[in-house]
Amino acid sequence: YVMGGVNGGAVTANEQYDPGVAQQFTGLTPNTLYSFRAKARNLHGIETAETAAFSTYTLAAVPGAPTFVSVGTGTLTLQWTVNGNPGGTEFQAEVSSAAAFSPPLVAGWMADMTSAIFGGLASGTTWYGRVRSRNAVGVPGDYTPPVSTRTAYAAPAGCAATRFVTKDGNGDCTRLQTCVDLIPSTPLTGDFCIVVLDSAVYSEQVTVAGKNPNGFRIRILGAGGARPTVNPPSGSSAGFRVLTASVSVADINVVTTNTVTYGVLASSASVSLSSMIVDNGGRINGAG
Repeated sequence: YVMGGVNGGAVTANEQYDPGVAQQFTGLTPNTLYSFRAKARNLHGIETAETAAFSTYTLAAVPGAPTFVSVGTGTLTLQWTVNGNPGGTEFQAEVSSAAAFSPPLVAGWMADMTSAIFGGLASGTTWYGRVRSRNAVGVPGDYTPPVSTRTAYAAPAGCAATRFVTKDGNGDCTRLQTCVDLIPSTPLTGDFCIVVLDSAVYSEQVTVAGKNPNGFRIRILGAGGARPTVNPPSGSSAGFRVLTASVSVADINVVTTNTVTYGVLASSASVSLSSMIVDNGGRINGAG
């Protein structure tokens, strides 16, 4: 038998003889209409008439690998490439906070779409994204492998700059001191906030020194119901050493398993402490 496929060119394109009753054609263009017909010939090379032509569309190609190109507290923008699909190919994008996409938030189907914006998302949450395409007769192809990102955490009111601390690595820092060190030494132009998002124990001494609040405040606080604990290690003088003016510490406990002199040592003006538990357990020797 011989079969030939055509997408508007010569009938002999992709023509092959084969002793079977089926033929696979490769190298075709995605989402394109192809017409086919077949005929047979015997051992003497005598051929039958060709069958009537029949047509079908190839599947659309899987879109190019998606990426999150914009991340906000409640918004994400997912972007991809058409990956060789012709103009008019429709695309659909999905995001979900569940790796199994149950249920997904869906954008599309839209022709030639290469990005989608999703809003109303939970902040500080991992979101997964994937994309698929479909051909001109509405048959969808496979999804791209999923990608993931985390929406930004929501900053407390009044914070001009915010850094987030989580021990699991999902914030800007895994230690309070690391985020304190990110506070610029140049004059601040608004409140600088360091927010601890978990209730983990941080084995460190936190020192705030060499900063210029410039009339604003440095705020170090637990947030979202979290009650983090600072456990200053052996050899520390305090859980918090505040050597810069205009510092607020709130909703953070100081509970040490070592012997230190102070829970909080402050030697600067306008230091505010609120909703803190400083538990000496017989191990904090000074008044704090």
